Amino acid sequence: MASIYKKKDTIIQLPTPDIAYDIVERLERSNNKELLKKLEDGVVPSDRKKGKLHEVYQSTFDIKLCRTYDFLVQKLNYIHANPVSKKWMLVKDEIDYEHSSALFYHTGKQRYEVLHSNDWIYEKWR
Repeated sequence: MASIYKKKDTIIQLPTPDIAYDIVERLERSNNKELLKKLEDGVVPSDRKKGKLHEVYQSTFDIKLCRTYDFLVQKLNYIHANPVSKKWMLVKDEIDYEHSSALFYHTGKQRYEVLHSNDWIYEKWR
């Protein structure tokens, strides 16, 4: 998930379609038929008629404005826990999910550039 820092109330940007294609490709390579089936079943009929094969992202979501540090931490923990949730079970440990910043928050190691929420808050709200 790409992060942007244009406004103090904007932290997360929606993933690009390229990431969705990458996710489907990895699932196909790993022969994860069960999860691919879930993604296929998520395509609405109107999109299926246009040739869409998989629905990787929800089309709607609830935006939550993070007004307090505790709420921000709660949301980060929720996001990091999603790949290991009973619904998805993508990895056994949240730090192993390639598209998550959990590895950085737990160990300080980066797979890609991550700005810690504390650094972002300090930079934007000092």
